Amino acid sequence: MVLAQGKPPQYVGGMGCGGCLSGITILLPGSGADDLYIAVHRLAKEAFPIDERLQSLNILWGSLAEVGYCLHVPRRLCYISDTTYEKFELEVRQVGAPLSGLIQKTRAGQS
Repeated sequence: MVLAQGKPPQYVGGMGCGGCLSGITILLPGSGADDLYIAVHRLAKEAFPIDERLQSLNILWGSLAEVGYCLHVPRRLCYISDTTYEKFELEVRQVGAPLSGLIQKTRAGQS
């Protein structure tokens, strides 16, 4: 997810709890940001030493945890609905699963 600069807030109200996410959009496959991520991933795989790859993956894991917490807070404050939270949380888990596998594979390659 990225913050879309200059975009108006998107309404994401729900049952009893309404709110908005200030210009948050989702990275879609084929978008410029998605293409950049793929290019950096390929560069890291081809050029980075394995310990640097692992460090980068650990940073990514931490960033993903921050995204999860940044979803948790507005849900607790009833700024977003449970339905909206669950949609985004599912996306976080869908990114986290292969990332976890890649971290494990990279660690195994260090040994």
